[in-house]
Amino acid sequence: SPATVLPPILSDSSFGGAKPGTAPRNVQVRPLSSSTMVIQWDEPETPNGQVTGYKVYYTVNPTLPMASWESQMVDNNQLTTISELTPHTIYTIRVQAFTSVGPGPLSAPVLVKTQQGVPSQPSNLRASEVGETSVTLQWSRPTHAGENIVSYELYWNDTYAKEKHHRRIPVQESYQLTGLYPNTLYYVWLAARSQRGEGATTPPIPVRTKQYVPGAPPQNVTGEAVGPTSIRVSWDPPPAERSNGRIVYYKLQVVENGRSDSEAAVITLNATSFVLDELKRWTEYRIWVLAGTSVGDGPPSYPITVRTHEDVPGDPQDVRATYINSTAIRVQWRPPLEKDRNGIIRGYHVHVQEGQGLLNEPMRFDVLDGNAQELNVTGLQPDTKYSVQVAALTRKGDGDRSSPVIVKTPGGVPNRPTVNLKVLEREPTVSIELEWGRPTQTYGELLGYRLRYGVKDQKLREQMFKGTMVHSHKINDLERGVEYEFRVAGQNVMGFGQESIKYLLTPEGPPSGPPTNISHHFQTPDVVCVTWDVPLREHRNGQITHYDVEFHKKVDHTTVTDRNTTQTKSALLPNMSSNCRFFLPYLIQG
Repeated sequence: SPATVLPPILSDSSFGGAKPGTAPRNVQVRPLSSSTMVIQWDEPETPNGQVTGYKVYYTVNPTLPMASWESQMVDNNQLTTISELTPHTIYTIRVQAFTSVGPGPLSAPVLVKTQQGVPSQPSNLRASEVGETSVTLQWSRPTHAGENIVSYELYWNDTYAKEKHHRRIPVQESYQLTGLYPNTLYYVWLAARSQRGEGATTPPIPVRTKQYVPGAPPQNVTGEAVGPTSIRVSWDPPPAERSNGRIVYYKLQVVENGRSDSEAAVITLNATSFVLDELKRWTEYRIWVLAGTSVGDGPPSYPITVRTHEDVPGDPQDVRATYINSTAIRVQWRPPLEKDRNGIIRGYHVHVQEGQGLLNEPMRFDVLDGNAQELNVTGLQPDTKYSVQVAALTRKGDGDRSSPVIVKTPGGVPNRPTVNLKVLEREPTVSIELEWGRPTQTYGELLGYRLRYGVKDQKLREQMFKGTMVHSHKINDLERGVEYEFRVAGQNVMGFGQESIKYLLTPEGPPSGPPTNISHHFQTPDVVCVTWDVPLREHRNGQITHYDVEFHKKVDHTTVTDRNTTQTKSALLPNMSSNCRFFLPYLIQG
């Protein structure tokens, strides 16, 4: 079929132009009176054809949509007047150019105050230099100054504190605003003032101050030991209002308590927690944190002190072992070195093993006093080598054992023989017989026996028996009424062994001797006081219970004049006849 040819589609420019590409330039507004203002501008830089007219928008509320603003059309002219305005009111004005195709973009807002004699708004407000806590502002004088400008009114607020500030500044075209917060967004605007009042302000311009080092340390720094060699540290960032920028790193610093800060280890990280590892056991550490921005370090936090957990201790020092006798040794030691204690020493384990091999299970003796530094170990074998080691204890358990030390007990002496005692005679004298058996442990050749006996708490007699054939001995003529002590021990080349001891209280009998040291004196002419001491020990034959005192005239031996029984060692004899001699025999009853 034949082809269909359509007419070409023409663009805006095909009809002789397009919408303006830019807004009108250099829009200027000044009040003619309190109800009238005059507005002028320049043609758009890119009109895209013949500008056919302009539309001037104005409002007292620039937040309204453009369709709600009041407007006035202007033919191909660059100046217009708007009347019937509200006096002493700030208006916002924007201008739009038209071509035959349509409207172009709107000009930037310009503000004017409907008050005769006040300046128009300053132009080209900008921040020429921005620091951490200051901003240098520059601007151009108002086009229409009205009467002479007497000052500028500078306004600003910060987006964090939501506070508005105002400052009157001298007539100049730059100003350094100081006392600002670092890394904070501010909005700044400016108005000129004459004698007639303050003119319209510039639109607010945003200015963000530069970052600075944080003004406060990290908050809520805490530390917790999570093992013998590790501590978990956590913290919160500095308060947002004092961060002075974006926190890009933290420096965690740690040093043993008691050492200087300059010796601290520094860990740089960008998290708010960290586990410090490879620390010393049971050691106090001082820890602090600081935050940093791209500018540098902020102040450090107040140090916290954390101690790592206990661990098993190192080995005790200077372990020594010496024998006490053939079956006992003394073990002495010193605590582990301070750096190796790894906690509070709560006790020790003393390990004693017979010989140097593994033939016998080692014996363990528990010392539950952390301050103890010695122990006597008993119940060992004579003439035997022992290996001794000591380990310290903390709450975590026992640590390393010390290096073995060797000690040898000396050869032993015989243990106690068995002894029996029999009373053979009680009258007329006391006789006994001792019998003994061979010691169960002689530790070598048994050479004989030793017998020691006598009155208890008195010096004992000693009698030796050579060889092993004698196993008994008879003792005659023991004193009556006293306690005897008998001791029998075996003998080998090392000496006498342990003694077996027997006691015997002999039967009593009447005293065989008189009281001693008899004396008397007259208390009055007819009263005599007689005193005496007990009989000699070998004559007492028991416990003296009382005394009988008899007296009669010496010339008359048949008549007992009086008899006085007493338990004391003195007697008073009354009613003695004067110029007579009396005889006093002293009787004792056991």
